[in-house]
Amino acid sequence: MGSSNSSRTIKNNKDLALFMAVKEGSPEAVKILVHCENWKHLRISDTQWTLLHLASWYGHSELCKELILLGADPNAKDAHSETPLHLAVFRKHISTIKILAKYATEKNPTNIKGQTPLDLAEECGSEEIKIIVQEWNLRSATLRSATLNIVDI
Repeated sequence: MGSSNSSRTIKNNKDLALFMAVKEGSPEAVKILVHCENWKHLRISDTQWTLLHLASWYGHSELCKELILLGADPNAKDAHSETPLHLAVFRKHISTIKILAKYATEKNPTNIKGQTPLDLAEECGSEEIKIIVQEWNLRSATLRSATLNIVDI
């Protein structure tokens, strides 16, 4: 699940500049982004991280929000089947977790170790993170259930 057929890895200086701007949390990242073709499918080759994974890892919450609003997939999985939310929880980036929890909709995504973001939250030792992720988990379950009920009608 790490990559799709339409994903592509860094191939040129523009792609590299974009990844570096996201890594640094630079406001310039969004300006560079608009000039990159298919940026939503751009991935780092070894990890299969998207730009949103990268921003999540470094805790750039506002950049995460901007990327999502521009169309980045908050449910995207990397080479280890981890979503950006997995990474933010692991790194204990509370503001980033809050942003991702607002937009991520996949219920209980598991990484290759079978861990969900909630599992990681329970292991991290932060009660605040645990509560945020529990609330997200309940909300995503409710949304999923409501969607299934509408389809059944």
